Amino acid sequence: MPLAVTSPIFDWDPVNIIDFYAKAKHASGTPLPIPELTNVICSQTAIDALPAVLKSLDQTGKYSVLIVQDKTVMRRATQDLKPYVLQLLEATGRQVSVLNLADPAGGKLVTNHTMIAQVRDHIERDQLVLALGSGCITDIVKHACFESDPSGDLNIPLIAVQTANSVCAFTSRMAVLTINGVKRTVPSRMADVLIMDTQVLQDAPPLYRTGGLGDVAVAAVSFADLKLADRLGMGVWNQLAYDSSADIRSILLGGDNAISDSGKTGQEVAGKLLTLAGLALTLCGDTAPLSGYEHVTSHMLDMAAKSNGRPVANHGHQCALASILSLLLFEHVLEQIDNGAIDIAACYPEDTDMQATIIDAFYEIDPSGEAAKECTGDYLEKLSKWRGQRAQFTQFLNDWKTEKAGLKKHLMPAAQYVALLDKIGHPLRFEDMETPLSRQEVRWAFHNAHLMRKRFTIGDLAYLGGMFDDVVCDKIFDQFDHLTNAITGQTREETV
Repeated sequence: MPLAVTSPIFDWDPVNIIDFYAKAKHASGTPLPIPELTNVICSQTAIDALPAVLKSLDQTGKYSVLIVQDKTVMRRATQDLKPYVLQLLEATGRQVSVLNLADPAGGKLVTNHTMIAQVRDHIERDQLVLALGSGCITDIVKHACFESDPSGDLNIPLIAVQTANSVCAFTSRMAVLTINGVKRTVPSRMADVLIMDTQVLQDAPPLYRTGGLGDVAVAAVSFADLKLADRLGMGVWNQLAYDSSADIRSILLGGDNAISDSGKTGQEVAGKLLTLAGLALTLCGDTAPLSGYEHVTSHMLDMAAKSNGRPVANHGHQCALASILSLLLFEHVLEQIDNGAIDIAACYPEDTDMQATIIDAFYEIDPSGEAAKECTGDYLEKLSKWRGQRAQFTQFLNDWKTEKAGLKKHLMPAAQYVALLDKIGHPLRFEDMETPLSRQEVRWAFHNAHLMRKRFTIGDLAYLGGMFDDVVCDKIFDQFDHLTNAITGQTREETV
């Protein structure tokens, strides 16, 4: 009989949110603006706290309630979740309305200005808003509330009922919008109350838990991207984001047994890890600590979905698998710099050359040129900043032994990371995802992701340093196959 899984002790337990903020303030050494989120409820009966939550946010009992959800049927044990939530709220005597969001074309719901405007148009004064769903619904609703009250004067109370351990959007003070087919992160707001019902989370499709943990497991490489950008003058290291992510490193990357549990204990642990990830990004006001080259690769795959005639795949799965590629790219670049491969004078291409490269890369998925146009401005801004940091890059190479040690501190060995994903129950090949992705598509995304946005990552250093051509890309995918074959016992050809 298997031993019961026990929940590990969190040093930064987000359920004790007030203590969390106090610890963050102490760690930062400076006053921190307290975000909207002041209550995190996580238990097997968390959903039943909704009436009390409404009262805590509006003691007058006069506020109406707007529930925003999609049309997906969700379960809570034997109950149909959405009618149950509606019943709970109507029993309080408040006026309750429901807004069901759906993509006009019948496809997957996307966080864009159209969806946000639809919610914003339904928000009224003296109203509590409840986002009932996973990451996309939450981003749409919280950003609609943000746009309705950017100064915070109206004080629109927002409750997020997290229905899956899918992403860290629930506690991120940012929203990821799709603009001209390109994903962009913009400032937003948080919910006042986050509810994580472990029964609801357990009843969600299993891919959400593995995808959510995969989205957080990028910490195995993303902090190295942030450190690299900081050391090259292309970004800013955030120690508080790193400190408040300590449980992500010790529990998730450390391979605690709870991360492989799909039951209520495992769902509680996964929910807390996702909550911590979102809070880390909120504290530093940037997604960079947990969004490096692996996330840009995932965004590129999302951009390519329509042109390749497939639905958008699971975000966390894409990011986690792309993290393997990023770890291998880091290994390659570190080895090449060890060997003196960089010619500094050749690291600064002309704007016109890069514009042509961007147009060529994105033409494959968007012949209209809109995607290329959206990305070109950000890239040229990054390139201009890169030119201005040439002296710092030179110093970085002169101090390479020390700089390399600083980067390696934030890099998990690729083989160890693959074993971690296997322990979670995460797919180990892009072809094995719920939406299978072809090698050609993934290779395109990984090789060109550095062209997408202004954030500087290992992909930029590899490309600008002349260390990321087709031969290198093929080598990295061969290494990827070797690592995953060692666990699955299959060759890629056997799975395609």
